[in-house]
Amino acid sequence: MSAVGKYSEPRYALHGLLGRERMPVFPLSQRSNRLLLLFLVVVGLTLRAYHFGRDRAVWHDEAGLLLTASTRSYSDLFLGRLDYHQAAPPLYVCTLKTTGMLLGDGSLALRLPSFLASCAALGLFAFTAWRTITPGSAAWATLWFAVSEQLLWHASEAKVYSVDVLAAVAVLAIPSCRGLGTTRNQLLAYALLAPILMLSSYPASFLFAGLLLAYLPEVFKRSESSTRLAYAALATMTATILLWLVKVPIRAQHDAEIHSCWVAMMPNWHEPSTLPLWFIASPFEVCRYSCKPLGQFLAFFLVPGLFVLRRGGEQTRIRFMAASIFLALAAACCHLYPFGGARIMAYAAPSILLVAAAGVPVALQWVWSRSRMACVASVVLLLVPAAASLLLTVYTWTDVGIPDAVAYVEDQRSSEDLIVGNDVTHQYYFRRLGSAFHLLDESPVPAPTSDRLWVVMTASLSQAEREEMAARFVPPGWRLCREREFMFTTVVLFSR
Repeated sequence: MSAVGKYSEPRYALHGLLGRERMPVFPLSQRSNRLLLLFLVVVGLTLRAYHFGRDRAVWHDEAGLLLTASTRSYSDLFLGRLDYHQAAPPLYVCTLKTTGMLLGDGSLALRLPSFLASCAALGLFAFTAWRTITPGSAAWATLWFAVSEQLLWHASEAKVYSVDVLAAVAVLAIPSCRGLGTTRNQLLAYALLAPILMLSSYPASFLFAGLLLAYLPEVFKRSESSTRLAYAALATMTATILLWLVKVPIRAQHDAEIHSCWVAMMPNWHEPSTLPLWFIASPFEVCRYSCKPLGQFLAFFLVPGLFVLRRGGEQTRIRFMAASIFLALAAACCHLYPFGGARIMAYAAPSILLVAAAGVPVALQWVWSRSRMACVASVVLLLVPAAASLLLTVYTWTDVGIPDAVAYVEDQRSSEDLIVGNDVTHQYYFRRLGSAFHLLDESPVPAPTSDRLWVVMTASLSQAEREEMAARFVPPGWRLCREREFMFTTVVLFSR
């Protein structure tokens, strides 16, 4: 059923809630609404293509994952044996390796799976919004999804977060597909999708566990054995894959350094005074991450959005969206998963944007009946993410100057020179040099075979501090010969 027919005007307007004075609206025809949605999708695809084509500098974790995918075997990758303190689902890293073998190990080639996943997620999200909420609400949801800064960032990096978002959108879209109107058919479709999505996205475990919780009341209300068998098939598939993930790749990838990166996004039970603020702020941070820079503002539209969806008969979808997010919160309480404005919570963005958009017409009508200026201000705030995204095309993210530094060193060095660097990103960009480059980790620095030594230091410190860091790795008696500065990166040539 289309959104227009599903939410009839008297039912959707909720006259008793809104009051008598109605906000002036400019209704569009069905064709115009579809063209608007298509336009927003084109805008989102254009922005993704622009940021992908810029080929911005590879960052630390991204470089570690790319190096691992290119050097490890398929069996190692599938069993979760990753290097550089990286964590990623097995099917995704195997896809990266295959892409590298087919298209090369350049950053554009290896970012292609994330880019394609983000584009597919945008189109599928627009379809889901169109068939779930009213056309006006669908336009808001698609606009935010198309211009979300974080979703644009994830579309142009070789990390799994765009796949996480695609998995969440795919799960949301199943009830909206023709031919999947019955509970049994939906459960069977989910059972078929479970292996692909759960092996490609760790947060998909929350999604499928949330599905089991969401469909449980509906399955018990029905007496059809086929529906219960379909539910059992989904439960068995989900439990089997989740158990294997926990016992094999997740166990292999979990280490103290990864945990330390996320501990701030878990409640500190040793300091009870911090808990109230954490439990209040963390959900708002999840909303902020979904649609920067004012995603917290969307949280105020979630309650009317849930009310509208409930009136529209979307109880199962509501239970799923709530459960898939609250399961992450429960895991954070057990210090098993971070919860807040973190990239591994990106999978929550589709649910948040869909529900918030459903609540926009009702909320704006309520505000209009009390203060027209407040209503106009609310609309302006809702458009801020779009304005911020357009600014990103001019004043885009600041890149670390590692690619330029690497190009400079490769142009100036001789074949016998040794190069040392302190960031795994250096190793990715110097990957063609083999033993001529040494990453400054726990292994001993090899003795230079020539009279020159290049030191590359990247850190968000002052130039003087980076120079001091570089000098620590130079043998006694060597002198500074040349120095060049790049964004957050210092290149120093020493000679003896």
